[in-house]
Amino acid sequence: MTVQPVRFWSGTSSGSPILLPVPISPVTQYGRVILENLTALATLGSSAVSFRWEFYTGMANGSAYADKYLGGSTNPSTVTKAFAAAPTGFSFINNNAPSVVATASATAFNPGASTTIAISSATGVPTSGVVRINWATGMSQINGMYFYYTLSGTTVTLPYLNTVGYSAGTTGSLSFISNYGTQFSTIAQGITDIITGTTTTVQFGTQHPYQVGEYIQLNIPALYGAQLGQYLNWQTGVPNATRVNNAGYQILSTDASTVTLAVNTVGQGSFAFPTNDEVQALTGKVQNTFPQAIYAGFNPSVILAQNASQFTSGGTILELGSAIVGSSGDLLNLYIESDTLLATY
Repeated sequence: MTVQPVRFWSGTSSGSPILLPVPISPVTQYGRVILENLTALATLGSSAVSFRWEFYTGMANGSAYADKYLGGSTNPSTVTKAFAAAPTGFSFINNNAPSVVATASATAFNPGASTTIAISSATGVPTSGVVRINWATGMSQINGMYFYYTLSGTTVTLPYLNTVGYSAGTTGSLSFISNYGTQFSTIAQGITDIITGTTTTVQFGTQHPYQVGEYIQLNIPALYGAQLGQYLNWQTGVPNATRVNNAGYQILSTDASTVTLAVNTVGQGSFAFPTNDEVQALTGKVQNTFPQAIYAGFNPSVILAQNASQFTSGGTILELGSAIVGSSGDLLNLYIESDTLLATY
């Protein structure tokens, strides 16, 4: 069977490395990754120019092959492949266990439109970034989730988590992580709210890398809204015209921490976090399963046909290094070809 590359992402280069969550974890499952520079391709002429970069299974992490037009009057149409050494090509970063840069003990979790957490000491804690909540007593419904935070003194503020009506939390611990910039790029983003309507707005706990025109899938556990989850979930949702291949919803607009999707959820129930007591009542005090968005880039078929346990915060980040992203303003297309069968729900 011939496997064809599919376009996964399109964007404009800033001239700096680009970080993208990719929906497949082991590097060995990629047959080929291709980055095409449309701007460079349009300038082929007498000057030498690299217009396409490729990565194959088995190559060293950080490397790339260049499709390079040599130009010149003696070889006006010659294209050759040239190897580019690490670390400025294609790099795969395992984000299943983000690097912890500091920890802190929490002495209070205070509900509000923006949740605040009092910590005993802020030594070594960055002034902003991403934090993981560990075993928050009294506010256990947020345990294990990642949030964007800001720090002032010994107060950590979670601006994208509205906990009005929650019970206050008393103790817990926080892990402050290396998040590769302000955006927490993971294969699955934790959801803190869903606003239903003729279009549907999804609020994340962190800032996100998503762009208008891309697709995401949704996984909403029944504890957060059984009717809404049944309607939207990629495993169980009812097929409808706004879901491509019964898989992904297209993003219509974004801001730093939300996306608005092309799906009508009027009359489909509402979203709400479970209470602390509801989470504590889970059989055997098992870890709560979080509502998540699963990234599918520009092609909702690029999701592996595997079970939901694969889609947890973490996964693989593909870094497009400075040697291959071109100049600021260049138009780029990223294609993925997998050695394993990709789902087409």
